[in-house]
Amino acid sequence: MYYIIALGNPGRQYEGTRHNIGFAVADAFAHAYELDAPRSSSRYHGRLTEGVLVDTGVTVLWPETYMNNSGEAAVALVPRDQTHHLIVVYDDVALPLGKIRISVGGGAGGHNGVKSLIERLHTPEFVRVRLGVGDAPAGVSLERHVLGRFAPEEVPVVEKLINDAVAALEQIVRNGVDAAMNGVN
Repeated sequence: MYYIIALGNPGRQYEGTRHNIGFAVADAFAHAYELDAPRSSSRYHGRLTEGVLVDTGVTVLWPETYMNNSGEAAVALVPRDQTHHLIVVYDDVALPLGKIRISVGGGAGGHNGVKSLIERLHTPEFVRVRLGVGDAPAGVSLERHVLGRFAPEEVPVVEKLINDAVAALEQIVRNGVDAAMNGVN
């Protein structure tokens, strides 16, 4: 079983923002592999769907805890001895727009959602699919940047990023994280 947790913020006001690119990838992944529509789950603090991909069980979670409390949802979903099967999908301002990096372990890199996961899971050892959203332009605060929407000229790059991320998730489930890192990174 793989557990895919997409980081983002709940609510219409956050749809389409850089911080919610993880949610967009989870939406596209669920659609591409014909998973059931996500259902609300108070037990897991978010919306959840499950299915089978390549003879492997997959659970996808969109936490509704807000970004800074994402760890609360992760602890409810992922068994303590299964964090190596946890895949977290999230925005990364340290990567140029459109780039993807897959890694395992490491620090939070200034990302409060990842920091919450590490603190609540008591380990940094989970798979990360980092989605490049680019750094804030000069004169724009980081918060305003990540909570902002993509410019019209960025949309084609973002659409490709989402499709590439869906393919990366499939590679992880199908071939394992090491093969996916070699193919994507």
